[in-house]
Amino acid sequence: MNIQLSWNLFIIVFAAIITAYSFIIGRRQTIKIIMSVYIAFLAADGLGYFIKETLGFRVPSLAFGFDPGSAAVVTTILLFIMFIVMLARHNAFDVLLDDELSGVPYFLSTSYTALLCALLMVSCILFFLSGNTLTVIGQIVNQTMINSVTAQSTIAAWVVNYFHVWFFLPAFSLIFFSFVQKRG
Repeated sequence: MNIQLSWNLFIIVFAAIITAYSFIIGRRQTIKIIMSVYIAFLAADGLGYFIKETLGFRVPSLAFGFDPGSAAVVTTILLFIMFIVMLARHNAFDVLLDDELSGVPYFLSTSYTALLCALLMVSCILFFLSGNTLTVIGQIVNQTMINSVTAQSTIAAWVVNYFHVWFFLPAFSLIFFSFVQKRG
């Protein structure tokens, strides 16, 4: 069996790991991770842009051996992952859920939450990989890098083309289900 490494394979494996992990930790923790992803996205974007503009990766040791543009992207992605871990591990918010679900409804709601979490993480990483930042929306800084990824991967192209959906859908779902949730 010959499996070739590709962006499609990477995205599928990454999403599968996030989904499996979401089933292990459950809906409540997965929702905390989704909230952590949003906060980490904003924090990493802002801090990454600040570091890029302030330091400019002119000092070779700060660029991790990358060219300045790639160093900024790698730094932002590393900050993003670090912030997710920090927030998911030590967050100060709690999620209250109706624990009456079991069987198929629980499986479906956990599957939905896990899929949203995986797509949100993948789309955020691809957003950073494009060199984009929220501070200069509409201007893709590293079009070449994201074009090479989307040319090699139909899944990456799909995630990038529908980034707005993967970014708003988890937040919208949290808002929607907070209104539907039964109160004790």
